[in-house]
Amino acid sequence: MVTQSTQDTVGGYGNYVEVDHGGGLVTRYAHLRDRGVNVGQEVAAGEHVGIEGPTGRSTGDHLHFEVPQDGQSTDPRVWLTEAGMSIPAVGEDPVARGSRPNPGRSRPRRSRPRRPPGDDAPEIGGVLR
Repeated sequence: MVTQSTQDTVGGYGNYVEVDHGGGLVTRYAHLRDRGVNVGQEVAAGEHVGIEGPTGRSTGDHLHFEVPQDGQSTDPRVWLTEAGMSIPAVGEDPVARGSRPNPGRSRPRRSRPRRPPGDDAPEIGGVLR
């Protein structure tokens, strides 16, 4: 269930969504251009929760993804791998290992020039149950 869908004006997250999966497990999606869900809404695995963006303390479009368990930070790669996603190691070239860095796009993201606001920003969604 969505427990937060708001703009953080103090901590630097910008627009963010927080989903409570029960048992102390939460997923947090921050720096969103657009929040696609409301507080109290039930969401399923893979459902659209927002669009990545440059809001908050950010230097460009990206997704800040956290998976706190019982209020403690955890390594999101553990949860994503458990959900069946292939995650490159830090410093590993995801293209060289045969996976695309962003499955929502047909080519790697450009560092410059920046896309204009609203231009084909990939959708993101909860991946955990």
